[in-house]
Amino acid sequence: MKITEMNWMQVESYLKRDDRAVVPIGSTEQHAGLSLGVDLILSERVSVEAAEPLGVPVFRGPKQARELLGDGNFGGRYQRPDAEMLALWKIAVDETRDVIEGPWA
Repeated sequence: MKITEMNWMQVESYLKRDDRAVVPIGSTEQHAGLSLGVDLILSERVSVEAAEPLGVPVFRGPKQARELLGDGNFGGRYQRPDAEMLALWKIAVDETRDVIEGPWA
């Protein structure tokens, strides 16, 4: 669940049973033909997919980042085969979920 989609009462209720939250961090930098915010967008999405099944809130959303930064995809090699990307994505989500469920859970 994204913190931006929760009201203060939902956050207060959540904090009574758990004090974890995820803050995705990504840099804004050059990525050839990709958006300057690609790291921000991907870190938020990995965080949401890892945290959502655990009910842990995630701050910031890619929609807001894209509105701020624009698309930025004007050419270059920015697309990889789906099978390759899905395999990498699963690793990223699994590793992020492991961190969220870490020793403090």
